Amino acid sequence: MERLRLPQSRDLILDVQRARADLIPESFAILNAFFNRRGSSNAALPCQKIKVTFRDEPGEGNGVARSYFTVIAEALLTQDKLPQLDRPPPPLPARQQSHGHDRDRGGVHWMGNEASTRLRFMREHMRGEQLREASNSAASAVAAASRRALADRVEAEMLVGAGGTGSGAFPDVTAPPFRPNSSSSRHFGWSPERTEMAEAIYENITHLRPSFSSSVVQRLSGMILQLDMANLELMLQNEDVLNARVDEAVQALHQQRPELAYHSPTSEMMATLVGSSPSSVNLSFSPSPLAGGKTAAAKEEEKVEEKLNDDDDPLFYEPGRPGFYALRPGKNSPARLTAFRNVGRLIGLALLQGEIFPLCLTRATVKYILGRPATWSDFAFHDPVMYETLRKLVMDVEGGMGEDELGDLCLYFAVDLPIEEGGKDFELIAFGRDVPVTRRNIYDFVRLATEARMLRVPEQALQALKRGVLDVITADTLELITADDFRLLLNGVDRAIDLQQLASWTNWQDETHDKNQDKTRFKHWFWNTVDKFTTEEKQELLYFWTGSPAMPASQAGFAPLPSVTIRPADDLHLPTANTCISRLYIPQYSSKAVMRLKLLLAIQTKNFGFV
Repeated sequence: MERLRLPQSRDLILDVQRARADLIPESFAILNAFFNRRGSSNAALPCQKIKVTFRDEPGEGNGVARSYFTVIAEALLTQDKLPQLDRPPPPLPARQQSHGHDRDRGGVHWMGNEASTRLRFMREHMRGEQLREASNSAASAVAAASRRALADRVEAEMLVGAGGTGSGAFPDVTAPPFRPNSSSSRHFGWSPERTEMAEAIYENITHLRPSFSSSVVQRLSGMILQLDMANLELMLQNEDVLNARVDEAVQALHQQRPELAYHSPTSEMMATLVGSSPSSVNLSFSPSPLAGGKTAAAKEEEKVEEKLNDDDDPLFYEPGRPGFYALRPGKNSPARLTAFRNVGRLIGLALLQGEIFPLCLTRATVKYILGRPATWSDFAFHDPVMYETLRKLVMDVEGGMGEDELGDLCLYFAVDLPIEEGGKDFELIAFGRDVPVTRRNIYDFVRLATEARMLRVPEQALQALKRGVLDVITADTLELITADDFRLLLNGVDRAIDLQQLASWTNWQDETHDKNQDKTRFKHWFWNTVDKFTTEEKQELLYFWTGSPAMPASQAGFAPLPSVTIRPADDLHLPTANTCISRLYIPQYSSKAVMRLKLLLAIQTKNFGFV
């Protein structure tokens, strides 16, 4: 990991709110902007350092970055609905807004070399025009001013990257359609650069939605082209972003212009507008809308659309053993798949920086990331109950269970998925609902059933997660890592805190200026008090102390090693911590009981400064 990180000069800067509703979408927006700077390249983009600040909170440094991974992991694992993921990126911090040209900043509004070159060319061109036209008439001067204003507007569009260029919020169904190779750009007052991007957007939408008619593509393009230059460049670099924007425009077009659906000749066209396959929409439409309200089919279609667009379930769930999480694929919408990719990027960043990321994944998920095949025994870590059921079934068959007895179980090559995996009947093979399980194919059934639960059902989500990891670190870096090594590096050692190991790594400092009093008894009080804490209280103390809730696999994971500073006697104040250097400050309390009370109050209030 050091080989990847040290040569880098760029830093990733995360300026986010701590609240879950803001933390997740803001983090994902910044990660998208940072990694989309690669353009069409799929090469890994590591960074030298991660700098994190929680907005409206004091402090920044290694301790804040370390605690960020804990906070974002807890937010992702919370079993509440996801916040809106496609919100605009957060504004740049004040210290970055004056450096919109700095490509190594971790801010959202990054501008590539191509954009900088275009702006420089436009400035030089406009200066030449100004010199040539300086001696012309007043009319020429007015024309030159108009061209300067146009260049300034294009530059502002590319640098600001916030909001749309149109009159309304995106998506605006009243936006004029864009027709390539026409006078649209002249009517809109666009520069040649923006016209070129508009034509590229039109061609990409045509490629992504081949079933759309040219009139629909023109209308969608016109809506999307209301966005600013920064968003257009992002969509040309990232197909997922363009897909998501097209979906937004399609939904808005259908909701506010329902006549487009009624005049569609087939349900396939309606399914295209909704964003689903024809087989998933079993609706019939009259040739034209009836006056006086919506038809029953239209109302039913709205319910179907609402259900299809509801993809805000939590990203993870516990399929079996508590504390180990599998991916919850949902409906595999572009926004959800991008979310999984960003979680993969967080995993890669934690591995790269040597930080603990307390998101414990199932063995099958870890093996997929590492490119290793999952086995039958891995299913025991995924769903122990179903594993044991299948194991007993195989043992019964090997023990002499007859075909009639096996047939009484009514098993077919299809499995019922839990609600977290879709809650439907999943066929293991083609027409699996009609293929019974027999003594001859029992092993194929068990293999396919376990593969389906671990890999096939969440396949798209797993692919997105792995792509996110490889956005940060290269595949060859993971070749020598086993699944157990991966867990140790990412999650640290077992959740139980090894106090003996922690004590051996801890340094003590004395700021009491009282050389006559031996501090050995005070140290004994401290470790004896912590030893009697519950497991959760020990984790909270370590988090308060170091910014991480788990111990790393080795002392190299602490940089620097943890330390405790004894301050002058004071029974009024609580302990404090400097997480950047893993240092705990404790007043010299008068008794062990006072120490215990103050430590518990400190870790419960979590009033650390992260300085």
